[in-house]
Amino acid sequence: MPLPTGAYSATARRGFETTLYGDIEVYQKTGWSNSQNFQFEIQRRYSKGYGFQFFYVMNNTLPAAGNGWLDDILPPANVFMPGAVPADLNARTRFLYYRRDTDLPKHRYNWNFILDLPFGRGKWLATNAGPVLNRIIGGWQLAGSGSLTSTWWSLPTGNWVFPNPVEIYGTKYKIQDCRSGLCYDGYLYYNGYIPANRINSYDATGKPNGVMGVPSNYKPAHLPLIPIPANSGSPSDPMYAYYESNTVWVKLKDSTLQRTSFDNNLNPWRNQFLSGLYDWNQSASLFKVIPVKEQVAFRMNIDFFNVFNIPRIPKTPSSGSGIIDAQYSGNGARALQFGLRLNS
Repeated sequence: MPLPTGAYSATARRGFETTLYGDIEVYQKTGWSNSQNFQFEIQRRYSKGYGFQFFYVMNNTLPAAGNGWLDDILPPANVFMPGAVPADLNARTRFLYYRRDTDLPKHRYNWNFILDLPFGRGKWLATNAGPVLNRIIGGWQLAGSGSLTSTWWSLPTGNWVFPNPVEIYGTKYKIQDCRSGLCYDGYLYYNGYIPANRINSYDATGKPNGVMGVPSNYKPAHLPLIPIPANSGSPSDPMYAYYESNTVWVKLKDSTLQRTSFDNNLNPWRNQFLSGLYDWNQSASLFKVIPVKEQVAFRMNIDFFNVFNIPRIPKTPSSGSGIIDAQYSGNGARALQFGLRLNS
């Protein structure tokens, strides 16, 4: 039917009238989760100058209705095509929202350690150091903690054509994204959608204006319903104004055509999450205690945050292009902190 117009057009498109009522939401604790976990630990208690702990945690968690009972709003069945979703509330919750909990990484590795440095009296180096030298070089300890964590990223749901399977390239293909007029380094993480006229393209002056470095075997895993041709098309093409869109024309009962954007609220890639790049970091602290009197001592610290200055590229591909932008660091730069405190 043609879309209604006028003051009450919104009323006619709803499941119930809105001249009196707005949205009606029922708040209730709905949903469930299933989780399978495994934990492994290796530990050496501090003895003879060193100690460490290593932990591995595997977590597979699948919740319905989000991580908490207020996270999701379950829409009524009448906003979908007839029969597209279950009428039963619990069955519809499972169908729409039962998915991986991306707040919980699947793999987590954590470690910490403490180590006496081999300098000073009784150590490997300068074992016969005198009182003054021993106060300077002796008694130093190195401690640290680090982590390695897996990540998740979601497949995009803005397109509706899926001609090829998803291929994960990781950091295999380094590219430059020059579409903004400036070229930025990045990686083609997976075969997302890059407009055909911007694949390894140049402008009229020979300047790169596309995504440069895309491999010859690249085939996009998803497309809009009306993708732009590799030659950028022609203004004489009746579809020219609708390139890069999901525009469709629906024939109505009165034989007229209604232009709209296709979206049935049930994209096949919804709730689809894939493993992404790992996050990892290492921090350390070099410290010693300098006795002054029997119950008084100075503690000196030199703390290193992100000690290896790991930049870490962003873990998530941008939008639907499959590109990870490497111009920004996912970690802060290495930072040093000096501290001196008096213990009594």
